[in-house]
Amino acid sequence: MIQYDIACSDKAFDVEGCRKAAESGYPPAQYSLGFCYEIGHGVSRDEGKAFSWYKNAAEQGNSFAMHALGRCYANSIGTKQDDNCAAFWFDKAVEQIIKINDDTRQDESADFDWENDDGIDWETAFDDDEGLLDSETEKKPENEWDTSVVPNDEETVRLCMTAAENGNPDAQYELGRCYENGRGISQSLADAAAWFAKAADQKHAFAQYRLAQCYETGRGVTLDLMKATDLYWEMYDSDSMMSKTATRKISEYYETGIYFRWLSETAESGDALAPAAMYELGFLYLSGFGAPLDFDKAIQHYQKAAEAGNTDALCRLGLCYEFGDGVTKDLEQAVSWYQKAAALGDAHATAALERLGL
Repeated sequence: MIQYDIACSDKAFDVEGCRKAAESGYPPAQYSLGFCYEIGHGVSRDEGKAFSWYKNAAEQGNSFAMHALGRCYANSIGTKQDDNCAAFWFDKAVEQIIKINDDTRQDESADFDWENDDGIDWETAFDDDEGLLDSETEKKPENEWDTSVVPNDEETVRLCMTAAENGNPDAQYELGRCYENGRGISQSLADAAAWFAKAADQKHAFAQYRLAQCYETGRGVTLDLMKATDLYWEMYDSDSMMSKTATRKISEYYETGIYFRWLSETAESGDALAPAAMYELGFLYLSGFGAPLDFDKAIQHYQKAAEAGNTDALCRLGLCYEFGDGVTKDLEQAVSWYQKAAALGDAHATAALERLGL
């Protein structure tokens, strides 16, 4: 999940570029500029202007701004405290998230045909043993590796290996497929996942999808729906042909409760993934996306994750206490959580302390 408030508190955030976009009417920029005014990042701190920019973005349907506006009404940030208005905007934020999800799913159903004009069935293309690199829809690599002249599986592996080790993402993806299916090389699901990861790091859409599938099923890696979800969100935010596939998977994860149930079980398991699962559960409860909106449970899960040493949770608690998000504003508590996160090397927490003059 993208954490916009943390991102725009980073020192590298372009405030002036954000202002120009906000003044042109772009809601995400209006929300981010509002947060800059709330925390005094790149501008003089001004809660009135923060409230105004949040309101502009919220009235255009930005769910993050709706949540921020609810927080303003709940904590007298740039406006008079009004619990009814706070509840209204918190509810609107959740409704907007659900609406966006529904609209996207309907758009996908209406506009996206898995059997496209080139005759490739993207739904099943990943389940065969041939790969997709000889397709006219796939861009040919510009180095020495040319799939059109590969004579056999062993030669495929040899040529793929050379190009993959030189950083070619298409070759890395195809080599992963060879390892996955034992084609021209001994089958190794762990090596397959490793090569998919290298290609995914370079935003190779097919590799991102295949790696997400690995994490979703535990093929060659430890089963981890958090990593699978992160990959689907990356695909969702991209312009690749796989973005709608990612939308479908995200809807499945959040709307059916699959993700929430897995996080709940993992958080209680006590294994290495438990702290991260607790943190992610906190985010779901705080946003109302994938779980009922419940500030108390959000903070409880953040605290459990923080006590287990999760730096994201430590930093998030600092933000919650600094801005009264789900708790009563308490700057002393905020600083304490930021300091704990910074001591563990969290860059966002360090930036927050610098912003507070500490």
